Amino acid sequence: MPTIAARRARAKGDRPDRAVIDIGSNTVRMVIYRGSQRAPEIWLNERVSARLGRDLVATGQMPEKSMDEALAALGRYATILRDFGIEDVQTVATAAVRDAANGAAFLERVRAIGLSPRLLTGEEEATGSAFGVIGAYPGARGTVADLGGGSLELVMIEDGDCHDGVSLPLGTLRLPALREKGAAAFGKAVEREMARAGWAAAHPGPLYMVGGTWRALAAYALRSSDHPLTDPHAFALDVEEVDRIARKVARLDPAVLAPIPGISALRAGGLPDAAAMLRIMLAELEPDGVVFSSWGLREGLLFQRLSPAARQQDPELAAAARP
Repeated sequence: MPTIAARRARAKGDRPDRAVIDIGSNTVRMVIYRGSQRAPEIWLNERVSARLGRDLVATGQMPEKSMDEALAALGRYATILRDFGIEDVQTVATAAVRDAANGAAFLERVRAIGLSPRLLTGEEEATGSAFGVIGAYPGARGTVADLGGGSLELVMIEDGDCHDGVSLPLGTLRLPALREKGAAAFGKAVEREMARAGWAAAHPGPLYMVGGTWRALAAYALRSSDHPLTDPHAFALDVEEVDRIARKVARLDPAVLAPIPGISALRAGGLPDAAAMLRIMLAELEPDGVVFSSWGLREGLLFQRLSPAARQQDPELAAAARP
């Protein structure tokens, strides 16, 4: 029987009608959308920090406890979707499931819940994130840097399309082991991976920063400068300023970062390592600056399904035109 909330939503004629479930290395998240196809409105956003990729470096597998937490969340998500009658559901799994020896078995357990997960390749993950940025910033030209728990995706965007996407094993759950070897070894390891994206240094434009850890860095920058806004979407910094901020954050204890609004304990734990990596990225990729984007993989998956005409719509005008 539908819940009171479900009946109210249906009665208003303002029903949520599509959803994306993202099984990531750090979090398992479901976002339900409604409204404009071009500028979807988030109706419900739930996540569980299962940290499926936390032991990949040490064991090559996802921990049983993490899988149980993820499956419990996915079971709840499936129930919510059935309750609201939402059939347009994209369920995707990324780096942790892709790289884990027990990834295939885990996906079978997800299917048993009634979901239909799609395991994204590194290139597909990079492409999805790229189209999320393209959808948010029409005409954007630069390099998308999507940082997750298991990987860092870098992909070039221009003229409404993307190319040269790569997935690097530099996610926030992998960085601590690299950084423990010392600054010199850490720098060499990151530089070695960045060489696979050497095209970025010759590609004009900013780094478009996608992912919760980058948004936490933006939250730190906004709060530490008494900025009048708190939403990191479209927040831009020049290279010198972001390098200064990253240098400071790389030396901070996560306990100092966690109380800052906009930085969860989960993100605080990975932020110093990510900041240290960002300094190397800036030196290697030589962007024109950085721009933070709240749109990424999930929005990109929706954007990719739009017709060419719908893609050309201005997102703000499309949102404003919604009845």
